[in-house]
Amino acid sequence: MFQIVYSDRSRYRNPASVCRDRLLDSLRWLASVAESLGQTVVVETHQLTIMRSPEFNRAVIRDVGSARMRLVMDFVNHFQALHQVYDSRARLHHIFDCMGPVSAIGHCKDIAVRDGFVVHMDEEVPGEGELDLGTALRMWHEEHPDGYMMLEHLPDESYPLAAANVHGILAKERIPVY
Repeated sequence: MFQIVYSDRSRYRNPASVCRDRLLDSLRWLASVAESLGQTVVVETHQLTIMRSPEFNRAVIRDVGSARMRLVMDFVNHFQALHQVYDSRARLHHIFDCMGPVSAIGHCKDIAVRDGFVVHMDEEVPGEGELDLGTALRMWHEEHPDGYMMLEHLPDESYPLAAANVHGILAKERIPVY
């Protein structure tokens, strides 16, 4: 029953209701297996996939209807425009309002805006980019005080700086680390 559709043009069809229905059928099947095993499945989301927006993601988890189906709070993946980066507090509030209650784990990263003919937003070492990570970490802690976030997609040599930056932000915001 679990089905993955590959096509060089599938990205254009992802918003179609038939794709949403297929996704829900697959996730409901997966949730039933997870429930039988007593495990939780966590779905990664990104603006360039069918799981494209915080609102859509919240609706999918609601419609699957299982406490064993959750999301990754990967807030960086849902910055869709330049103005959102430079008003990141408002965007973070929106993302967390939609996805926070249905998230199980989080990814901690930042965004850098790069020069070029068109806008390029790249992942950045946490604390070295443009986002208000204090807001993101505070909102995560409020929603999941015993939860955790992971650093990801960094070269090995960048993890010490990333960890130091995040711990510095946590200390500044008075967010406890266990």
